[in-house]
Amino acid sequence: MPSDIESIVELIRPELVRYFKPALLGRMTIVPYLALNDAQIRDIVELKLEHICQQFRDNHGAELTYDSKILDLIAARCQEVDTGARAIDAIINQNFLPKLAESLLSLMASGDKFSAANVGLDQNNDFTLSFSDDLKILQVKEASSAVDTGLSDG
Repeated sequence: MPSDIESIVELIRPELVRYFKPALLGRMTIVPYLALNDAQIRDIVELKLEHICQQFRDNHGAELTYDSKILDLIAARCQEVDTGARAIDAIINQNFLPKLAESLLSLMASGDKFSAANVGLDQNNDFTLSFSDDLKILQVKEASSAVDTGLSDG
């Protein structure tokens, strides 16, 4: 399979001419679809999580860190050709952020102050959060219902 874009375009052009008039194709830029590789998906996950960390820093004046296993786990769930990188947003918006918000609101409601937060994974690949204020680790009371990360293998 050709590796450069121009070669790929030349290979698919005859098929496109079967369905579209050459005058129309001449006005278009043909952009072949190339699936993202594992490293590219992981980089996208990292960029999105770093953006969340920056927002957390800006909004709460505290550092948000995360276990590197989270990058691997989210990236691994985004390898399907049909969803690819779009699944990153779904996992972050439907699982990661709600768990972060729930834990943060619970901590704030208790009146505890914090200067740092860390997101990790438990043995079931569910997100866990720990907050700290200098050297003191603050425990967050978990809600009665478990939050599914959508990442566990089972």
